[in-house]
Amino acid sequence: MSKPTTRTWVNGQACSTISLLDRAFQYGDGFFTTMLVCQGKIYNWSGHWFRIEQSALRLSFPKLDQAQILEQLAGVLSEQDLPQPQVLKLIVSRGQGGIGYQPPSHPSINLVVQLSPHPMYASSEEMAKQPEPLQLKRCDSVCGINPQLAGLKHLNRLENVFARAELADTGFAEGVMLNANQQVICATQSNLFLIQGKEVITPDLSQSGVAGTTRHKLPQIIKNLGLTWCERIVRLEDLAQADEVFLSNALRGIMPVVKFEEQVFAVERTFEIQQAWYEWQHNNAKQVVYGTSD
Repeated sequence: MSKPTTRTWVNGQACSTISLLDRAFQYGDGFFTTMLVCQGKIYNWSGHWFRIEQSALRLSFPKLDQAQILEQLAGVLSEQDLPQPQVLKLIVSRGQGGIGYQPPSHPSINLVVQLSPHPMYASSEEMAKQPEPLQLKRCDSVCGINPQLAGLKHLNRLENVFARAELADTGFAEGVMLNANQQVICATQSNLFLIQGKEVITPDLSQSGVAGTTRHKLPQIIKNLGLTWCERIVRLEDLAQADEVFLSNALRGIMPVVKFEEQVFAVERTFEIQQAWYEWQHNNAKQVVYGTSD
């Protein structure tokens, strides 16, 4: 029997199981972040750590220890021979306990780490290439409106599951998701951006959606390219008026969009942003070594 391509550790120990009583399984009581790893280095660690800190704070988890988490991630990476880019997923659960929905007053946090080969890239050279522009369709599945949870990568991701199911057998790699107020929020597994003139516009995520780790770091990249950054409500008519549209996520970086429905977009500025983002990630990758981290 071949070995599974995804390997799992729970609280630093190699393990493929977790209790059915864990609140992550029972209630989706937790959050996660998915990181790109290349040659043992974690790309955009500062963006991921910001997400981890903010998620723990807003979900009333105990304050997490960055050094402890890096130690666990370093332990995982130090055991592997990783010539190919990898996907490193960290799931943070409130653990077991509590009465029904009521969480325990002193939770015992579980940290689950999963490592698997990158599904698209076989080398760092492939990561640096200009990506093939995407065509998008509109999804019928909508993003929920909930300011208490908006922006978080919590474990309740059924909206995205429904939206991804719509794309099966359609030939589209991604789809645009709106919320019930007909505001454009995101793609099914990516943040969305418009370029109009010298302005880069991304949807306001104070009511719906997930604030990605790439999105968190892009404003400075945008500024360095002589562009301005704007977060505001976006509607379908804004997409129709955009010069360019692109997507971002942690594993694929910047993804140019060439067409949405009947609207065709240019890609020149997006390719500049894509290259600048790749260079920033590569130059600022986090080297973690078991026992210490830089």
